[in-house]
Amino acid sequence: MNFQGILPGDNVFRASIYPLFSGGGRFVPGKMLNISEEQDGSLLTSLVWERYAPSSKYVHAFGQRLADKMNANMLAKHRKISEKNRKIYAGAYQITAQLIRDMGNGIEVPNVESADVIYHIEDGEIAHADLRIYLKNEIQDAEGIKTEIVDYIWRECSGPLTPKFGQHEQSAENASKILEVPSKGRYQDRRSLPIKLVYHLRFYVLYLWWVMCGQKT
Repeated sequence: MNFQGILPGDNVFRASIYPLFSGGGRFVPGKMLNISEEQDGSLLTSLVWERYAPSSKYVHAFGQRLADKMNANMLAKHRKISEKNRKIYAGAYQITAQLIRDMGNGIEVPNVESADVIYHIEDGEIAHADLRIYLKNEIQDAEGIKTEIVDYIWRECSGPLTPKFGQHEQSAENASKILEVPSKGRYQDRRSLPIKLVYHLRFYVLYLWWVMCGQKT
């Protein structure tokens, strides 16, 4: 069984954290993706892998924990958090691993050498994956290529997938209303009930295997 390899048809999700995804009160796809340039010259951002987040409940739980950790880090550093700076999970966007990898085919984003989705447990999150992109050697303007990458991902993704908000979660609900719908439309989980059950069963088996093998987080 392939425990760690992310298959071409696997869904991955990008969590959207407010106010990080906004600029001037409006949704900005580039801010939502938050692609950083690494020391080795690669571009990097984080995703949620469906294999360890087999339903919207798990995707949203990942996003909520991410926002909570950001707030905890801010509180530890500054001892207080203003409402303006408080991080709020608002929803997620979906794309397949194959569409990510297609960026390296020389056609979709010509200046990309390779793009991949790599399973990488981070900060105790077993559903975490890296989206890592390498540019062609002759490229000097990484920022310009990042714009092309963002445009491609935004064109190929669907969403947003938003959680159900309780009566005391008005701030989160307001943040989710800022999220925009890409050209492919809203994400719809079209899996049949038997397939959903298979995904959940696989998740529990793999999670048990992961724990029994003593994997480090």
